[in-house]
Amino acid sequence: TDCKWRSYPRTKLKCLLKEIWVYGIMKIVATEPANRKRPSLTEVKEAVFSGVGGLCYTTVVFLKYLLEALGFNVHFIAGSILSHPDNHLGILLKDLTHQGSTHLVDANGYPTFQAIPLDFEEKSPIYNESFFEYKFMRKVNEKGQKVILRLHRRGDYYGPEGSELFKDGWRTFCEFNLTPRELSHFDAAMEKIYTIPYEGSPFLVSLRAIQFSVQSRMVAIKDKKLLLENEDHAVREFPLKSKEEYISTIQKYFPQLAEGIVAALSYLKYYTDEEYKNM
Repeated sequence: TDCKWRSYPRTKLKCLLKEIWVYGIMKIVATEPANRKRPSLTEVKEAVFSGVGGLCYTTVVFLKYLLEALGFNVHFIAGSILSHPDNHLGILLKDLTHQGSTHLVDANGYPTFQAIPLDFEEKSPIYNESFFEYKFMRKVNEKGQKVILRLHRRGDYYGPEGSELFKDGWRTFCEFNLTPRELSHFDAAMEKIYTIPYEGSPFLVSLRAIQFSVQSRMVAIKDKKLLLENEDHAVREFPLKSKEEYISTIQKYFPQLAEGIVAALSYLKYYTDEEYKNM
């Protein structure tokens, strides 16, 4: 990487996020259910270095410890998607631009590559990255806690159904509590996500992979569709109509995820004989 950390820290942080960010769950789904578990720190490091990536847990944990090693003042914070406590985690970055400044760093299935300044009073500016439009808002939740909401609008292709809808098409994706947490705080919630289907996430019952090109254009797999972002940031969908087409698509766009794809397709019963008849 050509990131130079002594100057322009927010720009260089964005550079780093793009370089390490791959969101892919093929290997997790391909693992025998009895052998599934929350990844260890060694497995997190191996997943990032190999380009296989993983869920938000993998990227956020790796990034937090990397930033810490680079001398940044960083802390884990808890996120809740669809009211499932601690099923997401982010990074609170302190003193980035000046003493006392606070920023939110997040890594997930969307192109959120910026360190977000948390100096806004009620609502943040609107951010546009790649195909995606998002912003943040302060709120006191039903428990009386002061939290930060992440809201999505344009490009919310992966947003969960049932989340609170705001005017002008904005809706809540995640709620962040800014209280610093140790990594062990997330052990129980993350263990469920990696081992129990439908427990706070769809990630054991849906194949997904996302990465971004040098031009910040998305290439993604979601279930049985290929999603490609064009130069105008519009996303086109291409159905993957057979097992053979699915495998060749993975090999073309995500070769690092090809190992285990057959097992993952088999586990989810994609492209069964009955599905072939209906195509």
